Amino acid sequence: MKFHHIGIATDDIDKMISKMKKYFKIENITEIVYDSNQNANVCMLTLESWGGYYD
Repeated sequence: MKFHHIGIATDDIDKMISKMKKYFKIENITEIVYDSNQNANVCMLTLESWGGYYD
């Protein structure tokens, strides 16, 4: 089984991004955008060692 992406819910997206940077090598971080389907702000982080996305 191969994951395309894994979603992480948080009440502080900027704080979570900072935590992710401590534990993973991040290749790219998209801008934070509002997703009306999820009624949430989202962004994608591409991890160097994994190749998938966290959103």
